[in-house]
Amino acid sequence: MIKLRLGFKHTFYFESLKKDKRWYVKLDEFPFNRSSLEMVFGADEFLEDRKYQDYHSVYRYKAKVVVSLKPFKGYKGVMEMSDTTLGHGRTYSQVEPKYKKVRDLWLCPVMVYVFGGYPKTIYYT
Repeated sequence: MIKLRLGFKHTFYFESLKKDKRWYVKLDEFPFNRSSLEMVFGADEFLEDRKYQDYHSVYRYKAKVVVSLKPFKGYKGVMEMSDTTLGHGRTYSQVEPKYKKVRDLWLCPVMVYVFGGYPKTIYYT
C-alpha cells in the first residue's frame, strides 16, 4: 500500500494505447489484476487533457499527475468528494479555477490502496 500521508506529494503515471483509448494507472506493486487500474467515468477524460506522446512508442500516450492531500506550489485544481452513496469507489467534482473547468469523475477502490481510504479533498497538477 502506498498510503499517501498528509502534506506529501506523490506522482502517478498513466498509459493509454492509441487504438483503444483506455487509460490505466501504473502501479507495478499493485497486487490485483490490471483491469482494476483502468480509469473510467470521467477519470479517462481528465487524463486526456494531460496526455503526451510516449517517446518510446508511437502507439502509446502517457500522462503524469502529481497529487497531495494539502495544497502545494504549482497545483492546478482540486477534487472534492461529492458522492459517497456508492458501495465502492467515490465520485469527485474536479474544479480548476484558472480554466473554469468542472467535471465529475469516479475514482475506484484503488484509492483505498493508494490513500488508505477516500480523502475528502485531493490537490493535483
